[in-house]
Amino acid sequence: MNTNFVADITPDHAWSGSRYIDVRNPKPGDISLFEIAVGLSREQRYGGAATRMFWSVGQHILLGLHIIDRDGASTPALRRAFLLHDGPEYMLRDMIRPVKRNVPGYPPLEAKWADAIEARFEIEMDDDLRRRVKHYDDLTGSVEKRWLISPRCGLWPGTPDPGDYEIPVWLVQAPMEAVAAEFLREAEALGLNRTARR
Repeated sequence: MNTNFVADITPDHAWSGSRYIDVRNPKPGDISLFEIAVGLSREQRYGGAATRMFWSVGQHILLGLHIIDRDGASTPALRRAFLLHDGPEYMLRDMIRPVKRNVPGYPPLEAKWADAIEARFEIEMDDDLRRRVKHYDDLTGSVEKRWLISPRCGLWPGTPDPGDYEIPVWLVQAPMEAVAAEFLREAEALGLNRTARR
């Protein structure tokens, strides 16, 4: 068995499922669409503490795509960007915003991972696209709060009104494997597997 690939491993490397990645300096070639899909389907939103049931980052993304469709706002660019906007969390894990604000090293690390993912899948993020992704990210969070989190927590500062959006029953009940498969189906429909840079 060839073990040469282990020779340069440092304490800053982590196993992704198929390779070691330097978490401080990820390269586009390190990124695997399959590993993103699997990792996000297993990673719980809100640090795993807030929701009344298991709710993954993958489910959050699929709910956001559903809301985008319902709004009639769907474009290939927005769908591609939204599908992968939480991509770094497949390795860095989901960290709630109040914690992120108090961990100075996290935002630049997350930005490096986002850059690597965007380069890998040729996603061109301009200010308008970032604004639209953030809007639907926040709106999806508001819908999750209404349906999945106790009303005793009150309003979240700066989040939009959830309106009459609901979470599809199939998505609430979907097992991890189905969420990962649906994520990959969306990626296939958007051509992400074909545009990935090696």
